[in-house]
Amino acid sequence: MFRHAHSNKNSGQLLIELLVALSILTTGFFAVLGLLSRSIGLNRVVSDSYIATYLAAEGIEVARNIFDINSAQGLPWDSDFNPGTYNLQYDSLSFGSFADIYLKLDQGVYGYDSGADTKFKRRIEIRDIVDPTGTIYGKRVNSIVDWSGRGINSSVNLEDQFLHWTL
Repeated sequence: MFRHAHSNKNSGQLLIELLVALSILTTGFFAVLGLLSRSIGLNRVVSDSYIATYLAAEGIEVARNIFDINSAQGLPWDSDFNPGTYNLQYDSLSFGSFADIYLKLDQGVYGYDSGADTKFKRRIEIRDIVDPTGTIYGKRVNSIVDWSGRGINSSVNLEDQFLHWTL
């Protein structure tokens, strides 16, 4: 009589080992997919933070440009720098009114005029810096960018001070 090299008991054990190995591999595969998904999501959060920081810095630079243009034209140091909240974009030459609107992206340039709406809102806030005698000796400029991503509201607030040096 011919006998098989493996008994039925050994065949069942091989099947159980195979199922355990497959379950371990499947669990590992789903863990890697979960980490990859989370990594991609966090990459988007970091990217949004970088964009918002650069947009806030641009707001400060545009305000500085208006300040410098006024000085170059011989206007008073604080000409057009009235306390308030304003919208500025990369080509602004003066402070206009404020509207709580989203920046638009048009061919890689952020502005308010044309393009696709983005998730970013920017406002420029100007306040007087006053000494104890009541003399205004500077302007505090805050460039604030707000956005919402992955269900979280975020904000970047950069501040600069423009001082009147001829007091």
